[in-house]
Amino acid sequence: MVPIALGSFALLMPLPLPPVHRLFPGVFYGWVVALGVSVLSFVTVGVGFYGLPVLLVGLVELRGWSPAAVAGATSLYFVVAAVAGSLVGRGVDRFGARGFVVAGALLMAAALLGIGRVSEVGELYLLYPLMATGFAMSAGVPSSAFITRWFVARRALAMSISQTGVSVGGIVLVPLSTWILLGEGLGAATGLLAVLVLAVALPVVGLVLRFDPRPYGLLPDGGRELPPDNPLLRPEVQQRPWRTGEALR
Repeated sequence: MVPIALGSFALLMPLPLPPVHRLFPGVFYGWVVALGVSVLSFVTVGVGFYGLPVLLVGLVELRGWSPAAVAGATSLYFVVAAVAGSLVGRGVDRFGARGFVVAGALLMAAALLGIGRVSEVGELYLLYPLMATGFAMSAGVPSSAFITRWFVARRALAMSISQTGVSVGGIVLVPLSTWILLGEGLGAATGLLAVLVLAVALPVVGLVLRFDPRPYGLLPDGGRELPPDNPLLRPEVQQRPWRTGEALR
């Protein structure tokens, strides 16, 4: 048996693609990954970003807390998400993205359930950082990592497809959660969002998303030839390791 050498991988046999690939015969599986990331972003960003104003309204109107106190927790949320995102990026590079997305979805769901049952403002300052960490682990950083490994020449198109779910999440989930919030209360709204995160994110990760094409005997873009007039797409540029200081500059 002759090994198949692809980049840093040397496999006796490529791994099988998920069964969902049979629904898209003749289609490069990277496009299925892009659609899966779009569905993932629908819930993770739709809840973890666009859902925050809904939570603020619910906590202010239904709990009677001051907007400043709730807004302070929201500010802390974005600070924690930014810091956690930088750490998640290092982990994704080393271990892949799927495990981070699963853990992040679980954290988000747990935090949402807690937020729906808070009785003191101080509890928000514990639960919001938890949710922010889950958001960082399951949203932008891992989503981008999936796309950059499956695509090089057509990365912009794939990224645009994968980010469609972000806008759809805001369009759909904000009015839906607001309607439930006003009709059934904060606990019902956060419970719905928690269930939705788990019901969408976990199946997408398990059944659709795969982190890198090479273990499956595939190349980025499906082996599509790179445009010769674009030096930025050369392998030595795309695969160049960056030090932290260079990236910051």
